[in-house]
Amino acid sequence: MGVLYDYFRARDADAVLALMTATGGHALDPAAHPETGVLDLKGIEPTVTLGRLVGFVLGKQWRTDLVPTDLVWPPPDQIDQREYEGPWVFTVGERARDALAGVTDDQVPGLAARWAAIEEFAWHPPEPQLLASTLAELVALARAARAAGDNLYCWCCL
Repeated sequence: MGVLYDYFRARDADAVLALMTATGGHALDPAAHPETGVLDLKGIEPTVTLGRLVGFVLGKQWRTDLVPTDLVWPPPDQIDQREYEGPWVFTVGERARDALAGVTDDQVPGLAARWAAIEEFAWHPPEPQLLASTLAELVALARAARAAGDNLYCWCCL
């Protein structure tokens, strides 16, 4: 079993708290919450795997702070972090949102090919065409978030 990652957009942390309270912390159902644009991206975690992509887009070497993540849900003051086993929702920084939103359609295939070759995908290399489709969906989500003044978030669960 792996870690699951869903990416979605919301106005702010208060909106995320309301969504997570309404769902009991479960993954967002795209049919029930179409405004969030939720994407099920399985093993694509924000700091390294998504961070490598953001580095390619920005023309920067990967660093852990390329995609800063802050815990949004559950509120840190409401749980004992040593005992809690998920799920969690983290922010995906504005820099990552804006970088992804700025990817042009003609850049997607080349970026997907570079992204498919990262070490984190070595255990199960994705087909570049499939990853290009995933990247196009992620770019569309980031564009929609930026246009609406929303932020990107990552829901994850063991």
